[in-house]
Order: sequence, then C-alpha cells, then structure tokens
Amino acid sequence: MSKLQVSVVSTQGISYQGVADTVVANGTLGELGIISGHTPLLTSLKPGPIRVLNDQDEHTYYVSGGVLEISHNQVTILADTSISAKDLLEHEIQKARENAKNLMAQKLSNEEYAKAKAELVNTAAQLATLRALRKLK
Repeated sequence: MSKLQVSVVSTQGISYQGVADTVVANGTLGELGIISGHTPLLTSLKPGPIRVLNDQDEHTYYVSGGVLEISHNQVTILADTSISAKDLLEHEIQKARENAKNLMAQKLSNEEYAKAKAELVNTAAQLATLRALRKLK
C-alpha cells in the first residue's frame, strides 16, 4: 500500500512534512481517519489534535482550526497555529484558561467577549490534545 504525503503548515512555518500511513484529524463534522486512496476532500478543522501515524512513530500536533485537503494521496493541513503536542505545557494552558474565564465574567464589549470565548475554546482543545497524547503512551 502506498503512503500518504503529509504537510502540516501554519503561519509559523512547516510543523510536519513527510510520509504517513494514517492521519487522524477533527473536522467540523466529526473525526476523520485518512489512509492511502482516500477520496479527495476539502474540509474545515476544529481546534484540536492532529495525529500523523507511521509504522515506526507517531506525531501529534495541536492545531487551532484550519483547512484539510486530501488529493492524490497528499494530505495538506493549513492552520493558523500548529504546535507539537510535546511542546504544550499544561500549567500554561490552565493559566490561560482561567484568564479567559475571568475575562468572560467581566462586562466586556462583544468583541472582547468573543476573543475570551475563542481563547477558552482553544485552551480546551489544547488540553484535549494533551490528554490524547497521554492516552497513547
């Protein structure tokens, strides 16, 4: 069976570029499992983990949402933010989560409230990524 060519790209640069047997991602309509020969697809991604699996290893990333495209055994993920799950620090995420909750409890403009709510969603997704990584170990 042929391999997938995978690229995970964010505004910070390329997080991953290589081959994989399987890619698992959270689309806006549910979880996607992608293997060689997958039907071409373009979908939005929810904030959360991206898993790139090979025979020898696995790479897990947090993405803040974005777009996933599948075409001719090539998977391209474009995200605003992509962070290796190994680089996520739970205490920093918890602190950012508490700050977002505190901001939401204040009387904020609609724009400030939306930003705080987005931060709360992102921190929840980062924690889910950490939990997924721990479960795999």
